[in-house]
Amino acid sequence: YFGTYNFDTKKGKFPQIIIPKLCYKLSEKVLRCEDLKAQIDLNTGIIQIKQKVIPIKTFYYRDEDRFIQQRFFDQGFIFIWIKDNQNRNYLFFYSPDAGESLFVKMFLLRKYDKKYFDLVLDHFPDTVIYKVKELPEGVKNNWKITEGGGHGNFSKSK
Repeated sequence: YFGTYNFDTKKGKFPQIIIPKLCYKLSEKVLRCEDLKAQIDLNTGIIQIKQKVIPIKTFYYRDEDRFIQQRFFDQGFIFIWIKDNQNRNYLFFYSPDAGESLFVKMFLLRKYDKKYFDLVLDHFPDTVIYKVKELPEGVKNNWKITEGGGHGNFSKSK
């Protein structure tokens, strides 16, 4: 399940996430994905699928040693290319509203607030585990937990 869900309203957002499988390099910054019939040009920031042109808003590349972020357009899809420690490549395209999900931020990009989390285990793509740190006393006192609708709700105290 990718998206957000509000248990009270029983509604959610379901952003589009595409995970191509059969991709290879045509050149240093141009990829071809046969399963999507797509070409990704990281020189121009354009994804071409058949006759359709899709702009790339932001491109992320991550491997064991580097994290690169490049912005192309104000609107468009997000493109992530991850190379793991066994030299395997993983590609993800998703709509911008998926970029705020914890899956994208913490699992794919390792973007997290070090004040609140410790990365415990990183065996991407199978497992990524974080430990939640003890909240500072000032932060703890500003939040309260209330019961409602069969689940806990967190709200900021005034």
